[in-house]
Amino acid sequence: MPRSLDPAVLAEKDEPATSPAVVLRIDFPAPEGTRYYSDRELSVAGLEIEPRIVEAGRISRELSAGRRPSVAGARIALRDEDGNVRAALASVELQGAPVTIYQHFVGLSSSTMTPLLAGVALGGARLARPLDRRTIWQPCRT
Repeated sequence: MPRSLDPAVLAEKDEPATSPAVVLRIDFPAPEGTRYYSDRELSVAGLEIEPRIVEAGRISRELSAGRRPSVAGARIALRDEDGNVRAALASVELQGAPVTIYQHFVGLSSSTMTPLLAGVALGGARLARPLDRRTIWQPCRT
């Protein structure tokens, strides 16, 4: 399916020395609520985005035949020295939570965040090495 990009994104992508930020949105069940994580310091009006992504792996997708949903996945590792991510994961079930990975250019509004992959988490988070990192997103149903 072709995607239409916002004109501001199209202009920004061609600027010299620019690279998009990776933003992960997780809609945790209550009481945690929606959280945003990025791979750098990022200020987007109306959103509190924590710069915790230290590794964003390749996005993969397996298409299903017929009416069954496809399965996609990405590996995202978050910095968690203060234990906030671990505490959020301990208080709610990640499986079934809506998750989205966006691409975003610094300085643009939240309406220009381009979704790369969206779905529902099929698995929980796993502890990765070193111990201060959490792999937070496993395969999801799209």
